[in-house]
Amino acid sequence: MRVHGPRKAVLEVVFEGEVGHGPAVTAEFYTLAAVELQRKAFRLWYDEAGEGDIVRCEGGLFPLAISASEDVSRESVLFRFLGTLVGKALLDGRRLSLPLSPQFFKALVGKPLDGDDALALFPQLRSTLQPLRAVCVEMAVARAQKADLEEIWCRSPLSGFCLNFSFGVALLKERGDEVEVDAHNVEEFSERLLDFLLASGVSRQLQAVREGLGVVLDVKQLLLLGSFADIRRNLCGEPSVEWTLEELHAAVVPSHGAIEHPQVVEMLCQTLVKMAPHERADFLQFATGFRSLPPGGIRALKPPISVILKNEANCLPSVSACHHILKLPLCESEEVLRERLLLSISSQCDFSFNWRLLLKCSIVCVGCRVCGHEGNDWNSVTILLRKLV
Repeated sequence: MRVHGPRKAVLEVVFEGEVGHGPAVTAEFYTLAAVELQRKAFRLWYDEAGEGDIVRCEGGLFPLAISASEDVSRESVLFRFLGTLVGKALLDGRRLSLPLSPQFFKALVGKPLDGDDALALFPQLRSTLQPLRAVCVEMAVARAQKADLEEIWCRSPLSGFCLNFSFGVALLKERGDEVEVDAHNVEEFSERLLDFLLASGVSRQLQAVREGLGVVLDVKQLLLLGSFADIRRNLCGEPSVEWTLEELHAAVVPSHGAIEHPQVVEMLCQTLVKMAPHERADFLQFATGFRSLPPGGIRALKPPISVILKNEANCLPSVSACHHILKLPLCESEEVLRERLLLSISSQCDFSFNWRLLLKCSIVCVGCRVCGHEGNDWNSVTILLRKLV
């Protein structure tokens, strides 16, 4: 990215050792990069997920606040890469399937974040942030009226939390772990906590993103895309993969054989609408290279998904992802189509086979997700097995 970031030419990616190339291969690169940047091991984002190695946050991704005394050189390298990746994706019209929060872009362009942003970003901290905001309002009114501050503090649920001026291992002030929060300093605690979470604790990370982005375009140009939520949708796509049967009927187009067999497209639409959210994202990556829908949903997908009927019945679905062409066998039921479609997605995206299904389907045809190459002999299976081991 240090080499290609400053170049105005459209970035096209080819994977070493692979023959596939084109828009879908480049889309796969952006998708894989987005997944890697969500690894917990990199310590880049605030995380709510207790299990797994991928960061999860209901409010969208926002940098993890890190104390000024800690070294963030490794994190800065990754955030700088992210900035250049964001810039190239916007410039080239690619989607980056990274669930960044609108507040990330707000902070990136230098706009101050407030308590409302904190509540949106950190759902797990709401039990602290909400009563903290309430008691600070009451304290301000009490001071103006010269009322008893201790009485207000005792009524607050925070009085029983044994809070001090620290957040995790980070100190919010010098020797903050020894300073207890009380009626006389709770407002200072609130200011310092929000500053750490939204400003000082993430300033170095955001600066690294700006530096990476600045190689491609000026950070202020992001504002040309509209609101911060609009910036997020333009870069990352829709926040969730959702569609209705009506939308699928409009977005999935029959072609070459499927026109004479309209039940194939109907069976596919019924299968897709019943999929779980993660299965929909897997299918989208399988068919297009991206795990998120463009702004406007499935109907805005360009080109639309085109369905071609395969000549053989006992084979797996395959795709020409660059052109969004889905090649389906003629299946006797929706259940069989679902089994074969999920098998094809898992084997060609994750390289993890369900051998029971493989034998059940009597597969002798392996399709290439990128270029649509199909082999109709056991040589194709042998070649794929060699890649797997």
